[in-house]
Amino acid sequence: AAVTLATRSESLAYAGTIMLVFSVGAVVPILLLAYGSRRAIAQRGAGLATLAAIGKPLMGALLISVGVLALTGADKVIETWLVDHMPGWLLALTTRL
Repeated sequence: AAVTLATRSESLAYAGTIMLVFSVGAVVPILLLAYGSRRAIAQRGAGLATLAAIGKPLMGALLISVGVLALTGADKVIETWLVDHMPGWLLALTTRL
């Protein structure tokens, strides 16, 4: 939305201002979360390291699996099956968004 608004602006300065405000609005919550969670991560460091040792290979396998599904076209077969078996209200909700 911000990019569209910026491209329709009449001056380069206005477009730059829109993009700057959008960037600040996107970055501030992320920075607050990062600095706010620093203490929680430090307190639970050992448990998180164990979880990361398990989670990284699992996420890697999941990423490779999704890539293989996309390359072979099997993702479309799964998507078609899911859409065919999805309740009508859920289908209406997801296509409305």
